Amino acid sequence: MADANLTSEREHRVNEVLAGYLEAKRLGQAANREDLLRQHPDLADELRSFFADQDRFGQLAEQISPAAAAKPVPTLAPGETTPNIAVLGTVRYFGDYELLLEIARGGMGVVYKARQVSLSRTVALKMILAGQLASTEDVQRFHREAEAAANLDHPHIVPIHEVGEYEGQHYFSMKLIDGGSLASKHMPVPDRQAAILISTVARAVHHAHQRGVLHRDLKPANILLDAAGQPHVTDFGLARRAAGPESQLGEQGVTRTGNIVGTPSYMAPEQARAEKGTSVGVDVYSLGAILYELLSGRPPFRAGTPLDTVLQVLDCEPEPPHKFNPRTNYDLETICLKCLEKDPQRRYGSAEALADDVDRWLSGEPIVARPSTLRERALKWIKRRPAAAALIGVSIAAAAALLIVGLFFDARLRLALLRVVEVKRDAEADRERARQTNERAQQRFTHAQGLLFTAQSSVALPTNPTLALLLGIEGARRMPGFQSNTALQAALESCWEEHALLGHRDQVTALAYSPDGRRMLTASRDKTARLWDTAAGKLLSVLEGHEAGITFATFSPDGRRALTLAPGPDRSVIIWDADTGKRLVRMKLSSPWDSRF
Repeated sequence: MADANLTSEREHRVNEVLAGYLEAKRLGQAANREDLLRQHPDLADELRSFFADQDRFGQLAEQISPAAAAKPVPTLAPGETTPNIAVLGTVRYFGDYELLLEIARGGMGVVYKARQVSLSRTVALKMILAGQLASTEDVQRFHREAEAAANLDHPHIVPIHEVGEYEGQHYFSMKLIDGGSLASKHMPVPDRQAAILISTVARAVHHAHQRGVLHRDLKPANILLDAAGQPHVTDFGLARRAAGPESQLGEQGVTRTGNIVGTPSYMAPEQARAEKGTSVGVDVYSLGAILYELLSGRPPFRAGTPLDTVLQVLDCEPEPPHKFNPRTNYDLETICLKCLEKDPQRRYGSAEALADDVDRWLSGEPIVARPSTLRERALKWIKRRPAAAALIGVSIAAAAALLIVGLFFDARLRLALLRVVEVKRDAEADRERARQTNERAQQRFTHAQGLLFTAQSSVALPTNPTLALLLGIEGARRMPGFQSNTALQAALESCWEEHALLGHRDQVTALAYSPDGRRMLTASRDKTARLWDTAAGKLLSVLEGHEAGITFATFSPDGRRALTLAPGPDRSVIIWDADTGKRLVRMKLSSPWDSRF
């Protein structure tokens, strides 16, 4: 049992290496046989045998092709034989079949256009590429393909005519579809034409599913077109049958194999992972990939190597077809992308359900499929890339935390700035109120002093006409009551010269009496103030200390202090001892005094 498992694993490795070699060759990439032998020394015998068979079939193909019809049969080395093909002149025969032309070659088989002599009909004849050297697994797979197709009777599945073996070479013949494959068709095609093609193929595939057959290798190269452009499904070489005769796969039918099979660009993710429970979803996915290529002109995933393509199938979401063909219809694109969902449960439940939805689109009816929401796409991405999603989640959380902290401190800063603005506004309001209060106080003070000055002057002039001489002519004339006191005017006119030296050197600007009336204080623009004895008319002291003319003078309520004020540039206030004339305090005003006082 262990030896059988090792043999199966070895054959599986050989098949994988050869599949990669043939796929690279099909894509036009350099495929060096020596490199493969060096990379897989334990498989060297099988690989050399395959390369030798491939070379022999290459020579045979050259003999069968029309270009080689006139060439002589190549000379064979001693002991070498052709693989069971009789050569009669320019006609090549294989049993009952006349080989006309090689029309296709794959990883495991070669297909010829041939004429069945007994029935005189043109057919497609398929043989195992390895010929008599084919392994047991190759022969089983070949017969499985023939059996799967032979049990299907559908107008859009290529029918099998005969299955047999001729001198050790296994073959089967089938109906010849001579319009080429879908892979040879220029893509993209118009949306409606793509929809009709995929609907027809999907119903043919559903027919196979109903009879327990999964194709597992649906691709444009395996869909042949007849002269009318109608599609026909062929190449059931990777097909699998469920247990039991005529089993119905439906949505729950599965195959049980652990091998990676299929073509990477059209392979479902679960097929690429070699899961042992693949269902009809793998064929639905492949149908979606074919529709994708019909719409966009390229398969949904295509990288430089088959391995890279498989990795894209497993890890990447397909780009919307309209990115490559802007004219693609949105609903048809939605149908296509539903087939390509990574989760089989999110695809159509059957190929028939896909065909029905496509037919709804063709009839102008609402489709059943809906595009994936942003949340669904995000969840699928997270499921595929948990490490990257965790890193992004941590980054987003950190960014959110920084944003919250930033917003918090920004709010605190804004609040602080608002408080500063409020404090500044309140300070300005307080300053304005203080200015207005100061102005009103100054106005009231000035008004009161004016009334006091008027009252004192009015009392002094009639009773003390002689003291008015001390003010000077101009000073006396400015005092209230002077114009109506003719006696004072006459006295001043006659006595001024005699008493002028007793007065100030400039105009007297202020005059005040002490509360008891015994002293008088005069101030002048000559920057001095003088204290007088009112009864004797005697000068008591000269008050000097201002740097500008004095405009205001008064006594304190108890008569012990005198105050003088000089505006202008000096803006000084001095408080004096009224008994001795000594200066007690000198201070500066904060703002200019009204020049009228």
